[in-house]
Amino acid sequence: MTIPDCFWPSVNHCVSQTLRFCASGCVVMLRFLAAMAILMLSGLAAADDVNLSADEITELLSGRSLYAGPSDEVEQIFQSGGLTVFIEQGHASNGLWKVENGKYCSQWPPSQVWSCYDVVRDGAAITFVSRSGNRYPMRESKR
Repeated sequence: MTIPDCFWPSVNHCVSQTLRFCASGCVVMLRFLAAMAILMLSGLAAADDVNLSADEITELLSGRSLYAGPSDEVEQIFQSGGLTVFIEQGHASNGLWKVENGKYCSQWPPSQVWSCYDVVRDGAAITFVSRSGNRYPMRESKR
């Protein structure tokens, strides 16, 4: 069994098309799958994507928030000390973040696994891209 890409905490928050267990043993929630389907459809590969460097990723995220979803129902806060808070429809999950080897990496306890992503920008859109090509679009400001 292959461990699915884990980006947000309710996906470990694992997004698994087969609804298998993710690394921490959680089961993917149907409401999260619906939200991710919308986010993934809105984040199809764009010709103008620019890969961000490690310094650019750190500058973009440190001490800031990113938003996702048609009604800004998803917010992720990136504290400068490496803590991150993922908030979806009022439910908060705490994790860790860092930049390593030019990629954004996150860990969502109780899992000890760090998952890393390329970060690309297309205008105001920020997209996290897993090694398998899954795309997780976010933006710097609320709609």
